[in-house]
Amino acid sequence: MRRRRAVAVLAGGGFGALSGCLGSPSAGVEGRELTDLAGRTVTVPAEPERIVPLEPNSSRLVAQLDATELIAGVESEETGWLREVPYNLATPELADRPVIGGRGGDPEAILAVEPDLLLSTGSASELEDTTERTGLPTFGLTVADPGEFVVGDGPTVETVWERAGAVLGRTDRAAELVDFFEELRSDLADRTAGVDGPTTYASGMGFRGGHGFEGTRPVFAPFDLLGAANVAADVGFEGAAHVTVSPERLLEWDPEVVFLDRANLELVRDDLADTPAYRELTAFEAGTVHALLPNAQYGQNHANALVNAYYVGSVLYPDAFGDVDVERRAAGIYETVLGRPLYEAVAGIDGGLGPLEPESLARAGA
Repeated sequence: MRRRRAVAVLAGGGFGALSGCLGSPSAGVEGRELTDLAGRTVTVPAEPERIVPLEPNSSRLVAQLDATELIAGVESEETGWLREVPYNLATPELADRPVIGGRGGDPEAILAVEPDLLLSTGSASELEDTTERTGLPTFGLTVADPGEFVVGDGPTVETVWERAGAVLGRTDRAAELVDFFEELRSDLADRTAGVDGPTTYASGMGFRGGHGFEGTRPVFAPFDLLGAANVAADVGFEGAAHVTVSPERLLEWDPEVVFLDRANLELVRDDLADTPAYRELTAFEAGTVHALLPNAQYGQNHANALVNAYYVGSVLYPDAFGDVDVERRAAGIYETVLGRPLYEAVAGIDGGLGPLEPESLARAGA
């Protein structure tokens, strides 16, 4: 098992088409009764030996809890485009595990790998359906916006780590992650306490697919951890995970600093070409447009979000973050959360953190 450091990295700037039932729910399971995040009481093995993670974020959570050796099968996405997201860069061996179907899995394929436990971030009805079709205990790690640090009245990422750690027998590792996150949360908040920063906007934020310049998140962890002045904070209904903003509203807001999600830069370029007035925003005229690492890829990239928070802090509050080497801090965050200092590998795929020149935001062929 890989050993990870949760505290030492703070020093010096380092830091989850059959019909009918294929079995009886929880049949033959001897173990513990635990309440999952969907509020269901599930009988789970005392010591799971073979698990299958289903739906967005499930495999990521298992990787964060250093329990990938338990994974008996993976969804097809894990062997495709998801190979380039951080948790799979840290655990390339998962590409060799049997495929149990697409998102949510195929009941027969799941049973073929003989798991004793399923983990899923699906809805309560999806969890029940999976249990009915497989006869296996299905433990829900379900939140309103999978993996987000702040989800209104829903579970925080700390709660998800703790509940997943309990079912997988990784309570010590879950506590390590929670402590590390609390240290970073405190560090970020202390640096910006009582400090006013410029207005800012997060653009190109993915949510159930890619989005362009008008796609943003009213609840955005890097901004929320810093107390940044997010111009979109009050848009949409309370707890809205993602909103699409009109050009008129964006031009009215006129944010002083804009951050773009690298995963969706092509869509952002299209919107900038279709609405030239965006380039008259203060952020574009002042040259304060910056790239962030992908925020969400089949669930939230928790490590990326923490790394992004430090970069955003260095841009919005340069005096408060003058002692932080962001790339070194990023390497420490990846090493603690995923076991490897992945920043260079992550940046090598979509590009890293940094300012964006106007020409880099031109539509291809324009």
